[in-house]
Amino acid sequence: MRNRLEGHRVSSALGPGLAQQAVLARFLPSASQFSLVAQYLCEGPSDRWSDFNRLDRMNDPLECISMKNRLLIAVVGGTLAVPSLSMAIFYDNFDTENGGVSSLNYGSFANWDVSGGTVDLIANGAYGLLGSGMFVDMDGSTSNAGVLTTKTAFALSGGTTYVLRFSISGNQRGGADDSMTVSLGSLYSEVFTRSAAAPWEVVERNIFVASGTNANLSFDHAGGDHLGMLLDEVELAVVPEPTSLVAISMGAIALLRRRKQ
Repeated sequence: MRNRLEGHRVSSALGPGLAQQAVLARFLPSASQFSLVAQYLCEGPSDRWSDFNRLDRMNDPLECISMKNRLLIAVVGGTLAVPSLSMAIFYDNFDTENGGVSSLNYGSFANWDVSGGTVDLIANGAYGLLGSGMFVDMDGSTSNAGVLTTKTAFALSGGTTYVLRFSISGNQRGGADDSMTVSLGSLYSEVFTRSAAAPWEVVERNIFVASGTNANLSFDHAGGDHLGMLLDEVELAVVPEPTSLVAISMGAIALLRRRKQ
């Protein structure tokens, strides 16, 4: 539907409302995109601008759609407009660890192995450190910073893009800058360096896997002064191809059409 809309020339003959919506449809899950999906469900598709004009002038272009279907239209429209939508295959915010209680030199993570040193599990506010729920100080209390590695080696499909997200902040206590190497097997590796005062931030990286492989995710902190970068909300997700999103969305629309008839 978006291709049909963009394939026509937007002119003043369409009226200011639809013309503006047509431009917005290039960037947002806009009112015009929403209305075109509604028209398809109510009356079937149309290629005539006269029908679009009539639809634009309607007081309630969705009056023939039930509230349940309106909600599904909104979900479908949003899916079509957000190509970065991803499906998580791993997520950990550490909030269920140790009953929500801080623990120095913690090594009993549900999803992670600790090696090469130690890390501290921290609850928000403990030791003056601030975050969301539970998080990890990557330089534990043994003067030897640790390495967090997922217990699972993820089976990654070839020809697929994955997105890695995680939240980090500075150590919040002072001292020298801290560095940590983040890697996903041999597919990705990057060193992050942050000052003590660096605020919490979400890091996101797209990783393309050319051929199928298995890989562990790891966070390897350098140094050993008890003052480490803080880590939280680690996620690895699959990024669907745009054609897959369209197919899913159009399938949902077709199902609604059949149920309506």
